[in-house]
Amino acid sequence: MFGILKEALRSHSGKVGAGLLLFVLGLAVYGATLDPWGARSFPCAAACSSLPPFVSLYHPLGTSPVGEDVFSEIAHGASSDLLVGFLATGMALLVGALVGALAGYRRGVVHDLLLSFTQIILLVPAFVIVVWYYGINGDTNLFTSISSTAFLAVILGAFSWPPIALAVRNAVITLREEEFISASRVLGADGKQILFRHVIPNVVAPMLSVTGIVFGVNITVEALMVFIGAVPSLEYQQLVTTWGFQLQQGLNLLPGYWWVSFFPGLMIVISVLGVNLLIDSVSEAFTPKMRPDRRQAAGLLKFKKLRET
Repeated sequence: MFGILKEALRSHSGKVGAGLLLFVLGLAVYGATLDPWGARSFPCAAACSSLPPFVSLYHPLGTSPVGEDVFSEIAHGASSDLLVGFLATGMALLVGALVGALAGYRRGVVHDLLLSFTQIILLVPAFVIVVWYYGINGDTNLFTSISSTAFLAVILGAFSWPPIALAVRNAVITLREEEFISASRVLGADGKQILFRHVIPNVVAPMLSVTGIVFGVNITVEALMVFIGAVPSLEYQQLVTTWGFQLQQGLNLLPGYWWVSFFPGLMIVISVLGVNLLIDSVSEAFTPKMRPDRRQAAGLLKFKKLRET
C-alpha cells in the first residue's frame, strides 16, 4: 500500500492533491484542538466587526458584520465537513465494493436481485431521506452536535454506494472471463478466494475513480441541506458549524461582505479537488498492478494446455 501511495505522489496531480488535503486536515486539527475560540463564538464583537480580509493579522480572512472571525469559523467547519465526507464515503466504498463484486461475479438470481436493489437505492435521493427523518422526529436542524452530524454521514453513506457498486460490477463482469481467473479455478480456488484475492484487487482503479466523485457529492450535500431548510436560522446553531452553514449566512450579506461566503465555498472546492486529484493518482498507480501473479501465471499455462488438449 505504501508503495502505491509513493508511486501516486510522484505525479504532479498526486502532489497537489496531497498538499491540498493535508492543508484541509491541518485546518481541521487546528479548529478542533488549538483554536482558542469555540464554534459560533463572537471574538470581535463590535470592536472589529465587518473587517475585510488581509487587513488584520489577528483576523486574516476578515470578520462578519456581527464580529465572527471567518478563519476561525472555517477551521471549526472543517472537522464537521470532513467527518461527513470521509465517514459517508468510507461506508459507501465498503458497501459498494462488496455488492458490486458479488453482483458482477455471480450470475442468475443473485446478480438480478443485487442489481435491482442497487438501482432502487440509486433512485432514492439521500437528502430527502435525511429531511424526512428529522421532520418526523420533530428536529429541523441537522447540525446541533457532532453526533447528529455523524448520523447525517451514516445516512449519506447508506444511500451513496450504488455508483460505486455499478462501477465495480461492470469491471468484474469484464474481468471474470479473463484467462488468469480461469487459471485460478483450475488450481482449485473456490469462489470466495477468487473474489477477494483476484477480482476485488483488480477493480481498485475504476472503483477509486467513482469514489472521488462520491466524496465530492457527500461533502456538498451538507450545503444543500442548508438551502432546503434543514438548518433554518442562526438561533438553532449550538456548538457545531459547517462550511455550508457559513456559505448560506454569507449569501445573505452579498455583495457588500463577499468574503463571508467566498472562503467557505473555496474550502469546499479545495477539499473536493484535493481528494479527487489524490484518488486519481492512486488509481493510476494501481493500473500497472492489474496483472496475474506467479501462481496465476502457472495456472494460466496449465489452463492453456488443458484447453489445447
